[in-house]
Amino acid sequence: MSFRLELDEPIGRGLRRIAREQLGRAEKRLAESHDPTTVHEVRKSLKRVRALLRLVRPGIGDHAFKTENARYRDIGRLLSGARDRHVMLETLAALEARSAVTGQLAGEVRAILSEPVTDGAVNGAAVGDPFGEVGKRLTQGRRALDRVLVQIDGFEPIEVGIARNMKAARRNFAAAFAEQTDEAFHEWRKTVQHHWRQMLLLSRAWPAYMTARAHLARDLSQIVGEDHDHGVLAQFVTAETRIDRRAAREVAAACAARQRAIRAHARPLGARLLAEGPNGLARRVALYWEGARLAAATALSDDDTKDAPAGKTSGKSAAVRRAKPAVDKADA
Repeated sequence: MSFRLELDEPIGRGLRRIAREQLGRAEKRLAESHDPTTVHEVRKSLKRVRALLRLVRPGIGDHAFKTENARYRDIGRLLSGARDRHVMLETLAALEARSAVTGQLAGEVRAILSEPVTDGAVNGAAVGDPFGEVGKRLTQGRRALDRVLVQIDGFEPIEVGIARNMKAARRNFAAAFAEQTDEAFHEWRKTVQHHWRQMLLLSRAWPAYMTARAHLARDLSQIVGEDHDHGVLAQFVTAETRIDRRAAREVAAACAARQRAIRAHARPLGARLLAEGPNGLARRVALYWEGARLAAATALSDDDTKDAPAGKTSGKSAAVRRAKPAVDKADA
């Protein structure tokens, strides 16, 4: 199933279902392959779980949130080494394709980036078999997450969670453009990612509107993600002593130029996404959810509209069927 709550299931049950699906998906992918695509897909599943946890933080409490969020953050970090190298190679290739760096300089950096990365690390401690460790930790975390999410009963904590994340997104948006640092933009991107996935999770409330918000947040997240990728590459070439200093300066300068263009493009998109006040948006989404849920529960089916007496319903309602948009790129 897609990363969406259903209108006809209790909120807590739906959250547990989705969390299980995402962890099961990650485990299945790891059992099949350890290539860069698999790593990327596993990390996306972990990010979905973390976005879900942040959404329900008001209902599970800060201690449970911090414990479970740290669990899935650290699992992701076990896979970050190989993934970071792969992304830096792609970023370098894009700079070369735009003639921002010469082929000779790109080749020198590429040779070092192409060296194998075998160890993951969490909190500075090396892990010899990161894929095996990830599988073990996913299994350990499944029951704990189930116990945490069973506390959620109703939409109230979700409404508060939407508002909290939007407040953080607006605060981080202002900080990013005031400070102009890689770290500030990365913090802003994380809150945009959370909003994207939270809107998808709740998109049955009003599919057209919620999916539109999810698409905008996803596109913005990818744009600011490219900014982060260039920042990571610039940091790598600056710190790597085996790279000629002239080459390092040229690559870092090309990265900085690209980041300036990315940030100029991201600013109006961010202003559009974050235009509405956090509390107002959260209240509207809560009302949309309740309205959609009631409409789905009381609407007549196609057969009812033809044959049933007034007030009678039968079968799966047309409203429920219409409230289920096809999986699209916003799920990625």
